[in-house]
Amino acid sequence: MNWYAIRQAVLAVLITVSGACPLAGGADDERDWPCEQALVPEIDAAVVWDGPDISGLSGQWAKDPQIATAVRRLTARRYERETAEAVVEAFAATQPASEGRDRQLSQLFAGVLEVMNDDRRRLIDGILRYARDQQRRAEVLGTHLAEIAELESDPSDAARTRLHDLQQQVTLEQRMFDDREHALPFLCTRPREVEQRVGELARMIAMHLQ
Repeated sequence: MNWYAIRQAVLAVLITVSGACPLAGGADDERDWPCEQALVPEIDAAVVWDGPDISGLSGQWAKDPQIATAVRRLTARRYERETAEAVVEAFAATQPASEGRDRQLSQLFAGVLEVMNDDRRRLIDGILRYARDQQRRAEVLGTHLAEIAELESDPSDAARTRLHDLQQQVTLEQRMFDDREHALPFLCTRPREVEQRVGELARMIAMHLQ
């Protein structure tokens, strides 16, 4: 086991996040964010929606059974574009050709956006917890590696025994840390996938506006 290489890898992690990963939330989220893309807490309707203003529609969609059913189907975990298009078309076909049509379609999008933003926030919270746990793991590794460095200069039998046990422990900890680190890029794609899905659904719904 190349202990010098492990020390350098852990040191690099600690330097990268040193002072930037306190366990508090809120304002610290942006500093703790481990992904390349910028942290955007929620999707802004103005960025993806080319229809009427939906401010003030939050929660109203849930009071209409037809809209609520369509929202539930459009935001289901398993997503297929063809199925979503069919749901939107079927919903639009039941709406009268009047001012109320655009309002109903806008409420449909408002519901989709609200649910998907909630799902996306949970993904972001999960990524932040994951990143903060990696920081804790890196700090533990750093502590253990510092102890190994001290034990290596101690010729006593007790030190030799402790050194052997600690080296095995660090090997396992390092492997787990690396495996989790390799999973981060995939986790970081999830919020972006939600953004893309919301944008696609927004365009589908907007196509049926008057």
